[in-house]
Amino acid sequence: MQKHSTIIAATDVGTTKAVSVIAEVSGEGPEAQVNVIGVGDHACRGLQKGIVTNIDETAAAIQESVHSASQQAACVISSVHVSVGGSTTSRNSTGMVPVRGKEVSREDVDRVLEAAASVPLPPDQKVLHVLPQDFIVNNQDGIKNPIGMCGVRLDAKAHLVTAAESNLQNLAKCVRRSGLEVEGFVLDHLAGSTAVLLDDEKELGVAYVDVGGGATHIIIYVDECVVFTATLPVGSVNVTKDIAIGLNTPIAEADKIKHKYGCAVIDMVDEEERIDIPKIGGRPEQVISRRALCKIVQPRVEQVIDLIHRALLQSTLLPALASGIVLAGGGSIIQGFPELMQTIVEVPVRRGKPSGMGGLANMLEAPQYATAAGIVMFVVEKQRRFIKDGPGGAPASRRGGGKGEKGGRWLDSLTKFLKEAV
Repeated sequence: MQKHSTIIAATDVGTTKAVSVIAEVSGEGPEAQVNVIGVGDHACRGLQKGIVTNIDETAAAIQESVHSASQQAACVISSVHVSVGGSTTSRNSTGMVPVRGKEVSREDVDRVLEAAASVPLPPDQKVLHVLPQDFIVNNQDGIKNPIGMCGVRLDAKAHLVTAAESNLQNLAKCVRRSGLEVEGFVLDHLAGSTAVLLDDEKELGVAYVDVGGGATHIIIYVDECVVFTATLPVGSVNVTKDIAIGLNTPIAEADKIKHKYGCAVIDMVDEEERIDIPKIGGRPEQVISRRALCKIVQPRVEQVIDLIHRALLQSTLLPALASGIVLAGGGSIIQGFPELMQTIVEVPVRRGKPSGMGGLANMLEAPQYATAAGIVMFVVEKQRRFIKDGPGGAPASRRGGGKGEKGGRWLDSLTKFLKEAV
């Protein structure tokens, strides 16, 4: 019997580029097979630190990246799932509901997660995701899947992720201006961690750190649950700018130099190695030692790592990271980054890359594609993991139900939100 297949399109809108992935998903649940059929990317200059600053430039980048991916996939795309990285906050919360029947049902789980999300929020914040940590049935805790258990009371502990309504509205405008519809929003680092982390790492305790162009994102898993998320307003663009200023070279050339010759540990570079540096205004190239370049790169990378280290210390979860840190994002590919971080933070560090997909997945085997690939994986796994979207998570037209049905209050709120975004 032929398996039912669906098409999922995802776009990671970053500070330096937009990356789109189109995948064909066959089957459902744990047996689902995900095959990448199209990949596209395009330079993006319309965001700063994950916040939309130029709608036209962002829309153009989304349009071009999706167009490239859809051409390769030989299909027409009308809607995409989009990453959200800036203006997000998080908190842990609890909820409780009575069980309506003799056994806990999926409806009971949805109601208790909605109860956990019913907390006072600042006027501009919308709940993006409700990530369950633990369920409690009749005071019996430690339950990951309560469906089918007997009881009269269901409690839930959950991690709430919220996003600025204004940024979501601006992202929605960018997508619509590119000729597409928003299928849903997904937290940047939640998506990336879904594609990169191993189940054992999540269970033992791990921090996923995505060093992007304009921001660095952190998400911590303990006992397979998200317990902490954070965004730091610093990224690899800071390294690029330091190189451009220090060597008097154009920004575009500085970015190429960073990736080709940059190193975060000076001692890893040969003392005799020399590199050519293009100059601004067409002036003659300058030949410098590679170590001179690394003297610019290392201090800035140390600063980024120090900020990450402080965030991990403030979370109080650093001792729980038995699996250490997994790095992703374009900034993490700078030579020596994992080694320097391991020295400073004193936990194991590795670079991560997307896994678990077939087809053209080899095109995504790099840390900078983790988020785009992860959005697809997140959408596939969301139902199985009981993750619930809040009013800012997915358009009402893409969700089941309506007034008077389960989740109606959330749908009404989201319908209003999307009308305001047009």
